Amino acid sequence: GPFSPRVEPDRSYRLSVWAKAAPGDQRPTLRLGTNMGGADSVFHELTPEWKRYHLDAMAGAGAARAGLSVSLATTGTAWVDLLEFYDISPRVVSTPSPGGDLRVMMESFVRDAELRYAVGSEVTAHSPLYTGLIDLPGSAVVNAGLFRDGLPLSTAHLAVHDHAAVGRFVDLADEP
Repeated sequence: GPFSPRVEPDRSYRLSVWAKAAPGDQRPTLRLGTNMGGADSVFHELTPEWKRYHLDAMAGAGAARAGLSVSLATTGTAWVDLLEFYDISPRVVSTPSPGGDLRVMMESFVRDAELRYAVGSEVTAHSPLYTGLIDLPGSAVVNAGLFRDGLPLSTAHLAVHDHAAVGRFVDLADEP
């Protein structure tokens, strides 16, 4: 493809474009494609109004670059604008409480996917839905996953380590 941005393995990305078809009876089909360790493509029949179309895909374990393509799969005239390619993997961060308890916060940037999590095991479509802060009893690996229609879209992992400094302020023995 004409575009090959760098990607990180096991992260999910969205290829997005705005497009519209020329007025008339013939409506072309737009093909969005990527090759990130596996071939993915999606087809959209264009309308005469500007509309955003996208393809979500996960980079394979050995992926370093994404071969992106935007083309017409059928004959016709179309306009394409604002091509974007960005990471849509869930964000997982540790947020220690003032008392030193370990907590994890998650965030998803994909509205039509379920954000699920697992502590110490792989996340699946049957793992609990993320609804708010997760309290951890101690050191753990937290796995987050985005699922659409029961299929994995993206994963993210965070190793959280419990130690005496978690949630504490620095106390200096001697003032500077």
